[in-house]
Amino acid sequence: MKKDKTPSQATPKPFGTNELFERGFRKMSNKEARIFARFPCSEDTHFAANRELFQGTIKNVSEGGIYVQTRQRFVVGQEVVVAGPFGEDRQDVKRYGKVVWCDDRGIAVQFVRKAAPTPRR
Repeated sequence: MKKDKTPSQATPKPFGTNELFERGFRKMSNKEARIFARFPCSEDTHFAANRELFQGTIKNVSEGGIYVQTRQRFVVGQEVVVAGPFGEDRQDVKRYGKVVWCDDRGIAVQFVRKAAPTPRR
């Protein structure tokens, strides 16, 4: 005689992509989850947000973003424009990005697009 399955046994409970994403990345360290390699540096920079100009120091950089040490306060999701030596020839390039996390020492910016090179002073 065949046993009847209850609905919960017959099909697994579906879950959303956010839950899947969280499950997968919870098991990984930040280093493993990175798409681009990060490189330490110490480059002074200026950046703009909400039509104001700020100063900071780029502490690490990758193709996907940077960490800027700054005393200014920002919020996650805030759009910024950062100038720095991002090109292969170390020419200053403006990069548009958004703040993806922040702490008391600075902000992590994920690049969203690149602007034209600016002359180095």
